[in-house]
Amino acid sequence: MRRKNFLLFSISFLLFAVACDRIVDDPIGDEMARLQAWLQVNKITTTPTASGLYFIDIKDGNGLAPKDSNYVVLSYEVRDLDGNLYETTNKDVAKLYDIFAATKHYVPSYTQYLSKVSVLKGLVEALSMMKEGGKARLIMPSKLAYGAGASGIPSYKTLIYDVELKKIVADPKAYEKDSISRYLSHHPGYTSFNDSLYYKKTVEGTRQCIVANDSVVQVYYVGRFLDGFVFDTNIDTVALKNNIYSTSKTYETLNFTVGSDSYAPGFNLAVKKMIEGEWATFVIPSFNMYGAEGQSSGTTPIPPYATLIFDIKLVKVDPK
Repeated sequence: MRRKNFLLFSISFLLFAVACDRIVDDPIGDEMARLQAWLQVNKITTTPTASGLYFIDIKDGNGLAPKDSNYVVLSYEVRDLDGNLYETTNKDVAKLYDIFAATKHYVPSYTQYLSKVSVLKGLVEALSMMKEGGKARLIMPSKLAYGAGASGIPSYKTLIYDVELKKIVADPKAYEKDSISRYLSHHPGYTSFNDSLYYKKTVEGTRQCIVANDSVVQVYYVGRFLDGFVFDTNIDTVALKNNIYSTSKTYETLNFTVGSDSYAPGFNLAVKKMIEGEWATFVIPSFNMYGAEGQSSGTTPIPPYATLIFDIKLVKVDPK
């Protein structure tokens, strides 16, 4: 009897070990089995592409298809098979699913379309099948998405992308220039400095002085996008009003040496146009800020070719 029990225990242990081995060593197999079950339950009969992407056309676009190196404007929502929402460009949807972040700029994404990429291959493939104005649902196995995982996305997770290709931009510099022109037409009173920046004084200065390279200055600032969204400030009341206050940040004057590489050329140029005690607003094109690369670091990422607005107070100048 003891021998029989030992034999049953050994078989059970072996089956458990095999099952555990499958869980550990075959996460992709488990993912695909779950995906197939989900497709069957939800009666999805779409034939996948050769790569494994399920492309469901929701609305045909009537514009052009994207070409390599074009920039695309996309609205999207990203869920898993259980309906958990991970990303969205829609602020109201983010609030509904309790993933809203005050530091996130909820607008359609603006990114370069490249057919040869190592991540989100499923999205790139889908865009090649769409035209401007089109909408589609994409069911992307993890090999076409984030694979073993990315920030906020669990490993080997099949994702559902609901995406709208809102616009294709062939010339991002011309597109930015047009955006600046539209903004200035609705916000008159700016003076242009060789199109390097646009300047409007809002409070007169109190002391005439020359701000030059190597001058040490103290400034307060508020950084905004063209739609008014505040992405950065060193003024505590502004941070609190816009729900971006951080206890890890010191809300004091920014002290820096004008002309240093620590700050973007446009910010340096703006301060050099001011006198002590003055408040002014500057519209600064991307070529004088973060250019075609944008800036991914910081609380709120800066997209490529982003024109930025800075409200600046020049508190003090040490000419050196």
